[in-house]
Amino acid sequence: MVHRESCNAQYHSDLYSHLKRKMEALKRHEAELFFFAKELEALRHCPPRGRAWLISLYGAVSDYGRSVWRPLATGAAVWYSGAIGYRLLTDWEAGKAVGFSAASLGGVLGARRETFPGVMAAADWPVALLATGQSILGAVLIFLIGLALRNRFRIR
Repeated sequence: MVHRESCNAQYHSDLYSHLKRKMEALKRHEAELFFFAKELEALRHCPPRGRAWLISLYGAVSDYGRSVWRPLATGAAVWYSGAIGYRLLTDWEAGKAVGFSAASLGGVLGARRETFPGVMAAADWPVALLATGQSILGAVLIFLIGLALRNRFRIR
């Protein structure tokens, strides 16, 4: 039964991929994005099953590259969660924790290095781990926002 279901999902994924290519040829960008999302939803049910959670996460956080607001909201949640984490891990005031969390979220842009010089050199490993995680998530979220803007304005 599972084998038949995965074959059926692969068949649907192939059909959506074909429709996506047709919409690209017809210059129907919104329809192309729609069928790409459907293709990925079908691929969630195909082997290897380990990628299903990544596809689900991509859909939840960015609506398969179509939403600007979802990555922004996720960034706000990561910012707030990081600030709480820094408050629990350090003796910093709330303002410093919120600022360091925002700077860590923009770490790939050098924001933390510019606004909080030397903090990472003196940080304990839990703080450094949280800051590094926020920097990685910030880079991914910036990419997803850029992808959504590219898709919205049909930039090739």
